[in-house]
Amino acid sequence: MGVFSRIFNSDKNGKTSSRVVKFGRFAENFESEEQEELRDQADDQYKSGEYKEAYVTFFEYMQKFGGPAVQCQYNKDTDELTFSLIQGTKTITGTVTSTEVHAQAVVARLMSPNVAVMRYLLAECSELAYSKFGIVDNEVIICQKCPIRDMSPNAFKDMLSEVSLTANSAAEFIAREFPGAAQIDNSNIVEIPSSEANHKVEYLRAWINETFDLVESTTNENIRSIIILRLIFKVMYLISPEGALLDKFNSILEIYGEYKPDEDNGTEINYRMLAELEDVMAMSDKDIKQWLYMTYAVFPVLCYRPFMELTEAVTNLMKLPVQFHEMRRPDLVVVACEYIIGSQLSRYGVHPLAYELFSVMWRTLNTDYFYGLGFGDIWYDDSQELLAEKKIKIETNAITSNFARVYGDTFNVENVCFDSLENFAYSYLLEFCNINQITD
Repeated sequence: MGVFSRIFNSDKNGKTSSRVVKFGRFAENFESEEQEELRDQADDQYKSGEYKEAYVTFFEYMQKFGGPAVQCQYNKDTDELTFSLIQGTKTITGTVTSTEVHAQAVVARLMSPNVAVMRYLLAECSELAYSKFGIVDNEVIICQKCPIRDMSPNAFKDMLSEVSLTANSAAEFIAREFPGAAQIDNSNIVEIPSSEANHKVEYLRAWINETFDLVESTTNENIRSIIILRLIFKVMYLISPEGALLDKFNSILEIYGEYKPDEDNGTEINYRMLAELEDVMAMSDKDIKQWLYMTYAVFPVLCYRPFMELTEAVTNLMKLPVQFHEMRRPDLVVVACEYIIGSQLSRYGVHPLAYELFSVMWRTLNTDYFYGLGFGDIWYDDSQELLAEKKIKIETNAITSNFARVYGDTFNVENVCFDSLENFAYSYLLEFCNINQITD
């Protein structure tokens, strides 16, 4: 198991925990041929009027992504399919019969009838395309029921997304605006220890302040964008927020993606992104901590980008650290390298070998953060600007040896430079780009 995998699956001594909490979000970036065939088969069956058979095939397709997070079984006595899907902090359950499709998720349990909560739910119903809120035995639920002829598998997938996202946002709103009125259903949440939460808040603020300082150190708007985006990717993978805090960082990515940045609008885009970061800094520690928890995985990304496409993408981005090296900005070389691996991890599923090699870089470039999470070894001594060359080589060789049984020799850590942090980051990625024999 690689170092990054152990962040969320180990105790403070680095030992593998017996309770594994899996992470991931549903992604269809790269479907396997088998998955594509199942999706097409479900679509053909539905168009042919084989409605329930189409759903059987569709759940088989979903299980290829979600594994144990997706459960479905046929009940002969009732002649219906029953299903259960873990979607973030909520579990969606439902049935599929020959005539209709039904799904629901529990949002919260009211302590007593509450007019204000019910008015909120009524107002929210007008915004929903598939589902509606309801109250059953004081439980706030979001549910959907419609004839199966009106709910194709593709529409069903959209409906599941609406139910899960709306259930999460409604739970967050009720908890924030009506404290004490309801008990939120958090059955899929595992809270992290307070010491870890404090550590993550500390580094979240430190990294944002560092970003502000780096942005002020240059007037080039393109470089400023890279600095800000590197922070977003870093937070998403090393802090791993959920709920409203994740939405905040996703909104920053949307600001950048809303336009095609150029010389005319780069300043405005960066200003808007920085304004969002200032909003995060204005949040109290208590508010930030409520979004730092672990959730059972939702449709883990089991499909990944073809390895050759990944190395080509990384190779094309390597001009960034070269540019910053020529500018004599070693701090920005490290920023660029984190931006490169973060952008690939955020946008695509990556090959397991790439994931583990990237994890070595994350830990080396953020050794104090990892140390605070319980990883006992320091891989970079900032006070002496000294890399733990032997430890990094042992970890990297362990990773490559594990994959050598399938792919042969892939990554030669002896080609990595250890005389400075920026040279390590650049040469490590450069060696990664030289892996050219993996075709899956």
